[in-house]
Amino acid sequence: MRLRSQNRLRRTKDFDFIRKNASRSDCSAFVLYITHTATIGSAFSRFGIVVSKYTAPAVGRNRLKRIFREIFRTTKIPLACDILAYPRKTALNRDFSKLKADFEKAVENFCKNFQE
Repeated sequence: MRLRSQNRLRRTKDFDFIRKNASRSDCSAFVLYITHTATIGSAFSRFGIVVSKYTAPAVGRNRLKRIFREIFRTTKIPLACDILAYPRKTALNRDFSKLKADFEKAVENFCKNFQE
């Protein structure tokens, strides 16, 4: 199943805004930048992913994109937020359930800190 267009980050200015103004969560296999969408004006959670060429060959990069999109799609996010993911080389060797648990924990920590 695909991500809807309303749930995708596409514009460069959105990526730059999130990178500059978001909370950074550094997991061992990836880095997440998370910001609340009220600052941009969107009512939906949106997701973007950046996988550089040094991370893996094309097949590995595309696999990482599919994995992280599926994690985002199946994770219940209590707040509408924008999430930008930067996977590392070690993400290819990680189990899907471990990646998903780390992703959910990072999002949960952000939502908990934002509501306080």
